Amino acid sequence: RMNGLKEVSRLIEESERKKLKHAISGDVVMEWMTDNRILSVVLEGNIDQGQYTDKIKSIVEFLGPNLSPEELRNIWNLGEGENSHVMDNVHSVIASASSRFSLSQLELINKLIKEKWNVSNNRIKEKL
Repeated sequence: RMNGLKEVSRLIEESERKKLKHAISGDVVMEWMTDNRILSVVLEGNIDQGQYTDKIKSIVEFLGPNLSPEELRNIWNLGEGENSHVMDNVHSVIASASSRFSLSQLELINKLIKEKWNVSNNRIKEKL
């Protein structure tokens, strides 16, 4: 799975560099990722591992403005539960990609944070 993540990250990097003659365009990579549900596949992996999470960040950043509300909720929900390391990694992925989010996506994230805040203990609130 990690090798696949590395390859997807490489495709993203190459699509964002305009200087490469043989790079696939960002739109083609985006369409391929959407058609093959790449985000769903990578989110099933080891989100508790830092190296894996770093690769996921590049994918979520690339998809940023094109993420649906459902996809954002799915990413957010990965952090649910008692494993604070997973929660930290999910927050890191969202924070990393947030610079590319639209206003409606940021409003959704804000809403999810508020909902979590209202039902959380002090330990979780510190992480939020």
